[in-house]
Amino acid sequence: MGWVDSRPRKLDDERTMLYFSPRKPASAWSRPNKIRIEALREAGLILPAGERAVEAAVANGAWTVLDEVEDLIVPEDLAAAFTEHVDAENNWNQFPPSARRGILEWIVTAKRPETRAARVHETARLASIGERSPLATQARRAIAAGSPTVTSEVILERVCPAIGVAPRSAISVPPARDVSSK
Repeated sequence: MGWVDSRPRKLDDERTMLYFSPRKPASAWSRPNKIRIEALREAGLILPAGERAVEAAVANGAWTVLDEVEDLIVPEDLAAAFTEHVDAENNWNQFPPSARRGILEWIVTAKRPETRAARVHETARLASIGERSPLATQARRAIAAGSPTVTSEVILERVCPAIGVAPRSAISVPPARDVSSK
């Protein structure tokens, strides 16, 4: 079990190559991946190494960590935080399902309790003003200031589409400043 971590490349006139990296043991399993595993099992195509990866995920909780996220179930701590911020829950419910899913995954995949608490607080605070994500907010502020940094450009190009925010091609972004001569 792993991830495709490259583009197909031509090896010679008859073959191509593709790099797969192994799945990390604590990597969360999404519903589509679990459906693929079931299809492989039914077809008799899952290998012993794949079964061991699934067994490890079941044992360490990675198999089920995203179940409530994919059902868009708001965890109790986030629901409580919504009550502390006017309009947070109402605005949250207006966000597209893909944005809510991404934010919920961001919350549940926090490794430390204090990180999770900070993410819950930030999510409720931003939801109260109709903002979907701290990353999108950071990118918008950089654009409004007229000086996007490399970080904000990366956010625009890679992160924003995943959380339901307009990608770079859909908005006007000034070019990054050249800092190589400084």
